[in-house]
Amino acid sequence: NRYNKTTFFLGLAGNNGGLGRTKVQNDYLEMLLGSRIVVVSQRPTWEGHWRLMEALSTGSMVMTDPMTHLPYGLIDGKSIVVYRSLSELKEKILYYLRNEKERLHIAYRGHHAAIDHH
Repeated sequence: NRYNKTTFFLGLAGNNGGLGRTKVQNDYLEMLLGSRIVVVSQRPTWEGHWRLMEALSTGSMVMTDPMTHLPYGLIDGKSIVVYRSLSELKEKILYYLRNEKERLHIAYRGHHAAIDHH
């Protein structure tokens, strides 16, 4: 089963703290560019779009937890995938790893929504 060989990364890519947004962090960028699926989790009281837009701009399919309003041009299941629980997240990750064509279509539309509108 080829999915048993899939590598999952959960953690912080890049340097925490000092550099912030003053420099490009190669480890972070390489992790984004090398991913088929990027999962973004927003802070409970703050829906920041920096990480979301960075992830979309790489061409990976992006999954996010629910937001009050998705940014303009993003539609759940069309240009981004929203998950509402950890079990749903796992289910959807496995689904989109098995359905590459659908995942690529969502990634393409998400990438263009970010580049065209943000």
